[in-house]
Amino acid sequence: MRKRFGASVLAVLMAAALTVPALADGPDTAGIYLLTEDDSCSLFFYEADGDTTDETDAIAAVDGFDNPFYPNAEKIKVIADASNDAFYLIIAQNSTEVPQEGNIVYVDQSTGAEQTVTFTVYPKSLVSGTTYYIYLSSSAIAVGEDGRQPIASFTYYQPYMLGDVDGDKEIGLVDALMVLRHCAGLELLTPAQEKPADANKDNSVDPVDALMILQHNAGIIDLTQLT
Repeated sequence: MRKRFGASVLAVLMAAALTVPALADGPDTAGIYLLTEDDSCSLFFYEADGDTTDETDAIAAVDGFDNPFYPNAEKIKVIADASNDAFYLIIAQNSTEVPQEGNIVYVDQSTGAEQTVTFTVYPKSLVSGTTYYIYLSSSAIAVGEDGRQPIASFTYYQPYMLGDVDGDKEIGLVDALMVLRHCAGLELLTPAQEKPADANKDNSVDPVDALMILQHNAGIIDLTQLT
């Protein structure tokens, strides 16, 4: 009786996995969105392999992105108000905590020329779904309230493939195991990992998603055709 019940549950799960659409949302290319900036600066966006004379054009709205989306943007030129001969330090962080090795993704220094100071912020790494904060401090005055208010922030987006939880561009047993460990509370997925882990796109990560990944690995379904 138990064996028959287990088989029935498995059949229901497999049927659900095969019938629920699993479409990945978002643009087809990486980029920057959810921008904020205060009155003391202006932001300009560039591709990683481009120079700062070729600005990346914004797309007003892409697949539900409320803010302008800058495709392929990874460099940001920041032009801020400045005082002559003052010393300036710019830091980009992946959190609003006190700057330290673990949350700084870019740091540079310069002196003000005329009434502005210009930096090209090019973070060493960008993680999809993470919001980054740009701080600017000066030897003359603190920029931002108490010098610890960001002058700008942005969120990075990277396309994902359903089922590729570990981001290695393949869908395999490791990805299913990561989902199961997350469901069991052994090792929680990051917000960026939860998107590809949600194989049936029901806004939750559960064993059905692990089952779909295993079905893909066994050749029963093809998650790449559902994205």
